[in-house]
Amino acid sequence: MKLMLKRLRTYVKLVLVVAVAVAVVLIILYNRNHRVTFWFFGTYENVNVLWLLLCTAAGAIITYWVALTVFSLWKELREMGRESARRASEEEQRRREAELAEQERRIDAKRAEMLREEP
Repeated sequence: MKLMLKRLRTYVKLVLVVAVAVAVVLIILYNRNHRVTFWFFGTYENVNVLWLLLCTAAGAIITYWVALTVFSLWKELREMGRESARRASEEEQRRREAELAEQERRIDAKRAEMLREEP
């Protein structure tokens, strides 16, 4: 059963890849001679549609990469802050533990001294 599902999933992926490839080829074939005028912070006239599609796709990929990098950097910065806070908390806990141990040692020493002084 597992093998059949794996085969089915593989064939579905293959069909999707082929469909995307066919769509890309059709888009290229049908738009190879088309020209367009568009505005992007200035008017550009008689630009080949394929170049426009290519630049748009490259811009989208670069934007995605930058956004992914920024979000992962943000996540790392938050983790660093949490780690720093955790270390500070551990250091404070160690300091308090040392103070309590010292206080307990002094109390034990005083108690032992008092027991020695009793007749």
